[in-house]
Formats: sequence, C-alpha cells, structure tokens
Amino acid sequence: MVAKVSEDKEFKEGDSLKIAQAIRWAVKEDADIISLSLGFKRDIPVIDAELEDAINPEEGNENTRPRVVFAAASNWGYNFPLAFPACKYGVFCVYSVNGFGFDGKFAPKYSTHNEADPDKLPPFATLGVAIESEWKGEKVWLTGTSYAAPIAAAIAGNIIEFARRNLNLDDYKWRHISSFKGMRGVLHLMCMKGDSEDFTYLAPWHLARNGYNTKKDIGDAIKRRIGYA
Repeated sequence: MVAKVSEDKEFKEGDSLKIAQAIRWAVKEDADIISLSLGFKRDIPVIDAELEDAINPEEGNENTRPRVVFAAASNWGYNFPLAFPACKYGVFCVYSVNGFGFDGKFAPKYSTHNEADPDKLPPFATLGVAIESEWKGEKVWLTGTSYAAPIAAAIAGNIIEFARRNLNLDDYKWRHISSFKGMRGVLHLMCMKGDSEDFTYLAPWHLARNGYNTKKDIGDAIKRRIGYA
C-alpha cells in the first residue's frame, strides 16, 4: 500500500496532517509495517500522536497490535539533529550505507542526538547509496536514508512473512514480533558491526554468516528473540 502525501519534494503547510492521516489509514488497513521516507527538523504533534497509537496501542483499542515503523534518519549531515520521526523512540531510525556496508555520511551521530532512547542501542543501517532506479525512461542512481528506510522495511516484511508461513504464532506472540523491541531483536540476527559506532549493519545474508543456515535454525532463532523458544 502506498499513501501519497505531497506533490513536491518539500512539505507544505497542511502536509503534516496528510501524513498523520496516512499513518492512521495504514493502521486501519491492517498494515504490518509503515515506512516513512521523510523527516522534519522538529517534532510534529499530530504525526507523533498517530505514531504513538501505531506503535503502542492501548488495551481495548481497535488497533490490537503494534505496527513496525521505519523512518529515514536524515539527509542533512551534522547541520541538524536526527529527523523526526526517526528520532522518536519506538520508530526504527534507518541510516544508509553503500554496497560494502560503509557509512553514507548523511545523518548525525545517533548517540549524540537521540537522548530519548532509553536502551542506548545503535540504530540499523542498510543499503541507501547508489541504488539503481529509473526516471522518465532513463537509468538513475538514488542515494539517501529515504531509500534505505524502505529497504529495511522490506527486510522486516520478509521476517513477518516467514513467521506467518512457518512459525504458527498465536496472537500474543504476534504482538511481540510486531513490537519495536521484538522486531529489533529479530533484525539483530542478520546484523554485523559496521564501520561506524553509530549503527549496526543490516543485511539478510548475515543470517548464514551468524550460523542460521536452515529454515528450522531461523525459526528457532526468531522464537528465542521474541521470548518463546
């Protein structure tokens, strides 16, 4: 599902409400994952409220389980702090790296700017440099954390689909894998330390590198990470 919230690269007055409505719509349509290739230099209350409902639904709320949310870290280097909503605790802040896992140098240090994170764990980074695409019939290469965020979201989507097909999780266990901490634990199965202290390099082939070679290995590891071996 795709929700278009702006006609331009720069947001205009009123676009923040459209973004909030798009988040609410995604939850209502039962999306497992929400990916936000956007960022603001300050918190936006109307967006924050919808995100809070998506990642921390109250008991009795019709939104019965958490949603996994990814957002671009920022593309303005050290000129400004981490972008909102990537700086919000409970949202996966995604950095960009090149095809070798080296820092794309688009966002400031996570540890310096995200004091709201009580866990003090580094965020994830994945491919976001020189991604081949097409524009008006011509081949182009796209770079930035806005392109890394949906790739990280797609990796999480594969995890959820694997669990849906192979793990027979009940509703309670689904809440765990759909939560920020649960999904973060699972994503760490396919990570290795990057070239920067500011992030952990996320790539699916690290599953095998970390010793998870069979469907059973992967399934058992996921269950352990969400607390159910």
